[in-house]
Amino acid sequence: MVKIRPQDSPWMTSHIKKLIRRRKRLHRKVKQRQNSEHLWHQFRQARNQCVNSIQNAKKEHFQKQVNLLENSETCIKNWCKTLRNLSGISSKKSDYPPMFVDNEYIEDNKKKADAFNIFFVTRQWLTILMLTFLI
Repeated sequence: MVKIRPQDSPWMTSHIKKLIRRRKRLHRKVKQRQNSEHLWHQFRQARNQCVNSIQNAKKEHFQKQVNLLENSETCIKNWCKTLRNLSGISSKKSDYPPMFVDNEYIEDNKKKADAFNIFFVTRQWLTILMLTFLI
C-alpha cells in the first residue's frame, strides 16, 4: 500500500510512488553487484519509466490547471485559487499596508476593515441624500 501525503506534489500518484520504490530497490542491487549487466539494464529501464511517468503526470497536471484558467465557465473563486496555485503565491495570509485614517495609522486588520466599512457606509448615505434632493 502506498500513502499519498499532503506534502506530496499534486501529480504524485500511487503508481509513480511504486515506480520510484522499484527504481530505488534496483539501484541498491546494482550498487551491490556492479558487474551484473542484466541488473544495470533493469535499473535503466525502471529509471527511464519513472522519469517519463513523472514528466507526463506533471505535464498533464499543469495542462488541466491551464484549461481551468482558459475555461470561461470557471467561477472567479476557482479561477483565482487555480492562479494562486500555479503562481506559488500563498493565500493563507496577506498583510495589507497600514492605513492613515483620522490623523492616525491603523495597523490592525480588524480596525482596517472597520475603517473601510465606515467609509463606504457614509458614502452610501451621502448618495441617498443627494438623490433625495435631486428628485
